[in-house]
Amino acid sequence: MEALEPKRALELAARCVVETGTSSFYTMLAEIDREPVLTQLAARIRADEVRHYKHFYRYFLKYCERERPSRIAVLKTLLKRAAEVQSEDALIAFKHVHLMRNPGAAFQRSDYDSYRDSVRQIAKYHFPKEMAVKMMLKPLGVGAMAGRIAVPMAMSLCSLFLG
Repeated sequence: MEALEPKRALELAARCVVETGTSSFYTMLAEIDREPVLTQLAARIRADEVRHYKHFYRYFLKYCERERPSRIAVLKTLLKRAAEVQSEDALIAFKHVHLMRNPGAAFQRSDYDSYRDSVRQIAKYHFPKEMAVKMMLKPLGVGAMAGRIAVPMAMSLCSLFLG
């Protein structure tokens, strides 16, 4: 419970971050894979993740009407959750998959670091930056004019992060 955000609207914004990450990952996987069945499966999972995002976003808007969180509070929540995904969530998911795929083996942080480096190399060229940036900015309620400035700036930051 202590990991939840203090307001429902902010928790729903945090959930949007998670769905942005997973839908972006499956978009990238569907784009780069040559195996038709895996490509189709990744595309279907991506569509599910986008539906989850829309569900959380719809309730985010509902709770924003009641709770009125500031844009700064929403931005802080988005950044905090994105950092948690990078530092904790992906590591935990990888660790469990790695241990299942390698029974009896001890988990080494270097296994995750190697995996992450390989994903970063792929993401450099195939990560759906524009889609991810727009999904991340949506809870901030950035208008069309501000979006014309914010989206390219955020995409540039995203490119710097991916390397």
